[in-house]
Amino acid sequence: MVEFRKAKKIETMAIHQLVQRTIKATYPKYYPEEVVIFFEDLHNEKKIFKNNSARNIWVLCDGSTIIGTCTCIGNIIMRLFVSPEAQNQGYGTLMLNHIENLIFQKHDFVVLEAVVSAARMYERRGYRTINHEKLIISESAIVTYEIMRLDKTKMLSK
Repeated sequence: MVEFRKAKKIETMAIHQLVQRTIKATYPKYYPEEVVIFFEDLHNEKKIFKNNSARNIWVLCDGSTIIGTCTCIGNIIMRLFVSPEAQNQGYGTLMLNHIENLIFQKHDFVVLEAVVSAARMYERRGYRTINHEKLIISESAIVTYEIMRLDKTKMLSK
Protein backbone atom coordinates (compact mmCIF):
# COMPACT_ATOMS: atom_id res chain seq x y z
CA MET A 1 0.00 0.00 0.00
CA VAL A 2 1.35 3.43 -0.99
CA GLU A 3 1.44 6.20 1.62
CA PHE A 4 2.35 9.89 1.26
CA ARG A 5 3.51 11.43 4.53
CA LYS A 6 5.98 13.76 6.19
CA ALA A 7 9.47 12.32 6.25
CA LYS A 8 10.98 11.16 9.49
CA LYS A 9 14.38 12.55 10.48
CA ILE A 10 15.81 9.05 10.46
CA GLU A 11 14.94 8.83 6.73
CA THR A 12 17.27 11.66 5.67
CA MET A 13 19.97 9.32 4.33
CA ALA A 14 17.43 7.21 2.42
CA ILE A 15 15.95 10.36 0.86
CA HIS A 16 19.42 11.57 -0.12
CA GLN A 17 20.22 8.19 -1.67
CA LEU A 18 16.96 8.16 -3.65
CA VAL A 19 17.60 11.69 -4.97
CA GLN A 20 21.21 10.93 -5.93
CA ARG A 21 20.28 7.59 -7.55
CA THR A 22 17.55 9.29 -9.58
CA ILE A 23 19.86 12.10 -10.71
CA LYS A 24 22.53 9.58 -11.77
CA ALA A 25 20.00 7.45 -13.66
CA THR A 26 17.98 10.19 -15.34
CA TYR A 27 19.92 13.43 -15.75
CA PRO A 28 22.73 12.11 -18.02
CA LYS A 29 20.03 11.58 -20.68
CA TYR A 30 19.49 15.35 -20.80
CA TYR A 31 22.63 17.03 -19.47
CA PRO A 32 26.42 16.92 -19.82
CA GLU A 33 28.40 15.48 -16.91
CA GLU A 34 29.27 18.81 -15.30
CA VAL A 35 25.58 19.73 -15.10
CA VAL A 36 24.77 16.35 -13.54
CA ILE A 37 27.47 17.01 -10.94
CA PHE A 38 25.96 20.45 -10.30
CA PHE A 39 22.55 18.86 -9.58
CA GLU A 40 24.12 16.21 -7.35
CA ASP A 41 25.66 19.00 -5.28
CA LEU A 42 22.48 21.10 -5.37
CA HIS A 43 20.68 18.20 -3.69
CA ASN A 44 23.44 17.21 -1.29
CA GLU A 45 22.95 15.48 2.04
CA LYS A 46 23.48 18.66 4.08
CA LYS A 47 20.66 20.50 2.25
CA ILE A 48 18.33 17.52 2.53
CA PHE A 49 19.15 17.21 6.24
CA LYS A 50 18.35 20.92 6.74
CA ASN A 51 15.00 20.62 4.93
CA ASN A 52 14.11 17.43 6.78
CA SER A 53 15.05 18.92 10.16
CA ALA A 54 12.62 21.75 9.39
CA ARG A 55 9.95 19.11 8.55
CA ASN A 56 9.65 20.31 4.94
CA ILE A 57 10.15 16.96 3.21
CA TRP A 58 7.44 14.50 2.24
CA VAL A 59 7.95 10.91 1.14
CA LEU A 60 5.93 8.44 -0.87
CA CYS A 61 6.38 4.96 0.55
CA ASP A 62 5.44 1.55 -0.75
CA GLY A 63 5.51 -0.42 2.46
CA SER A 64 8.82 0.45 4.10
CA THR A 65 10.48 1.55 0.83
CA ILE A 66 10.68 5.24 -0.07
CA ILE A 67 9.84 5.49 -3.78
CA GLY A 68 9.39 9.25 -4.04
CA THR A 69 10.10 12.50 -2.27
CA CYS A 70 9.06 16.13 -2.44
CA THR A 71 10.17 19.19 -0.50
CA CYS A 72 7.64 21.94 0.20
CA ILE A 73 8.42 25.26 1.85
CA GLY A 74 5.39 27.50 2.16
CA ASN A 75 3.84 27.52 -1.30
CA ILE A 76 7.02 26.44 -3.09
CA ILE A 77 7.49 22.88 -4.35
CA MET A 78 11.02 21.66 -4.94
CA ARG A 79 13.06 18.48 -5.12
CA LEU A 80 10.32 16.26 -6.51
CA PHE A 81 11.90 12.88 -7.32
CA VAL A 82 10.55 9.42 -8.05
CA SER A 83 13.00 6.53 -7.88
CA PRO A 84 14.08 5.27 -11.32
CA GLU A 85 12.38 1.89 -10.85
CA ALA A 86 9.05 3.54 -9.89
CA GLN A 87 8.91 6.17 -12.65
CA ASN A 88 6.10 6.33 -15.22
CA GLN A 89 3.61 4.72 -12.86
CA GLY A 90 1.75 7.88 -11.76
CA TYR A 91 3.63 8.39 -8.49
CA GLY A 92 4.83 11.90 -9.39
CA THR A 93 1.25 12.89 -10.16
CA LEU A 94 0.09 11.35 -6.89
CA MET A 95 2.65 13.35 -4.91
CA LEU A 96 1.81 16.58 -6.77
CA ASN A 97 -1.91 16.12 -6.15
CA HIS A 98 -1.33 15.73 -2.42
CA ILE A 99 1.18 18.54 -2.02
CA GLU A 100 -0.81 21.01 -4.16
CA ASN A 101 -3.93 20.32 -2.09
CA LEU A 102 -1.97 20.92 1.12
CA ILE A 103 -0.55 24.19 -0.22
CA PHE A 104 -3.97 25.40 -1.38
CA GLN A 105 -5.29 25.05 2.17
CA LYS A 106 -3.11 28.05 3.12
CA HIS A 107 -2.09 29.76 -0.14
CA ASP A 108 -3.71 30.94 -3.37
CA PHE A 109 -0.95 29.66 -5.65
CA VAL A 110 1.92 27.19 -5.97
CA VAL A 111 5.37 28.02 -7.37
CA LEU A 112 8.06 25.67 -8.63
CA GLU A 113 11.13 25.61 -10.82
CA ALA A 114 11.07 23.23 -13.76
CA VAL A 115 13.79 22.28 -16.18
CA VAL A 116 12.61 22.62 -19.74
CA SER A 117 12.12 18.86 -20.14
CA ALA A 118 9.61 18.85 -17.24
CA ALA A 119 7.84 22.13 -18.03
CA ARG A 120 5.43 20.54 -20.50
CA MET A 121 4.17 18.12 -17.87
CA TYR A 122 3.51 20.99 -15.47
CA GLU A 123 1.77 22.98 -18.21
CA ARG A 124 -0.65 20.06 -18.70
CA ARG A 125 -1.45 20.36 -14.98
CA GLY A 126 -2.33 24.04 -15.42
CA TYR A 127 0.96 25.66 -14.45
CA ARG A 128 2.10 28.66 -16.44
CA THR A 129 5.59 30.01 -16.89
CA ILE A 130 6.09 33.32 -15.10
CA ASN A 131 9.81 33.65 -15.80
CA HIS A 132 12.56 32.05 -17.87
CA GLU A 133 15.87 31.62 -16.09
CA LYS A 134 19.31 30.33 -16.92
CA LEU A 135 22.19 29.26 -14.77
CA ILE A 136 25.70 29.28 -16.16
CA ILE A 137 27.55 26.24 -14.82
CA SER A 138 30.64 26.75 -16.97
CA GLU A 139 31.62 28.17 -20.35
CA SER A 140 30.21 25.08 -22.01
CA ALA A 141 27.26 24.27 -19.73
CA ILE A 142 24.12 26.31 -19.17
CA VAL A 143 20.93 25.11 -17.49
CA THR A 144 17.73 26.78 -18.56
CA TYR A 145 14.62 26.44 -16.45
CA GLU A 146 11.19 27.90 -15.92
CA ILE A 147 9.66 29.49 -12.84
CA MET A 148 6.10 28.20 -12.95
CA ARG A 149 2.93 29.01 -11.06
CA LEU A 150 -0.38 27.25 -10.52
CA ASP A 151 -3.23 29.40 -9.25
CA LYS A 152 -5.82 27.92 -6.93
CA THR A 153 -8.60 29.08 -9.25
CA LYS A 154 -6.92 27.28 -12.17
CA MET A 155 -6.68 24.13 -10.10
CA LEU A 156 -10.34 24.31 -9.09
CA SER A 157 -11.45 24.71 -12.72
CA LYS A 158 -9.87 21.39 -13.79
